[in-house]
Amino acid sequence: MHLYKVMLLACLSCLSAKALAKNSFIDDLHYIKQFDSPIILKSADQQSQIVLSAQHQGRVLTSTATGVNGLSNAWLDKNALQQQTGNVGGGPNLDCSYRF
Repeated sequence: MHLYKVMLLACLSCLSAKALAKNSFIDDLHYIKQFDSPIILKSADQQSQIVLSAQHQGRVLTSTATGVNGLSNAWLDKNALQQQTGNVGGGPNLDCSYRF
């Protein structure tokens, strides 16, 4: 029974991720370029790409593993991006302060 629940959860996760991924990478990139001057890092074959914003302290705004026409791995707060304030998107905030 436990394995059934895990498999069901995995399938639902994949379906919901596909449903949420509506924008293509190129669409998000064009939108970002209206309000920012992004830095784009590309793999040798240009399939994997990351869009960084120096204006937002190096935040990763979006990425793709399937080329410019592939899906965008981003959540963009379009209002914050237009106003150039706040959490414009990207991934979850991480606490990178290590205490030894």
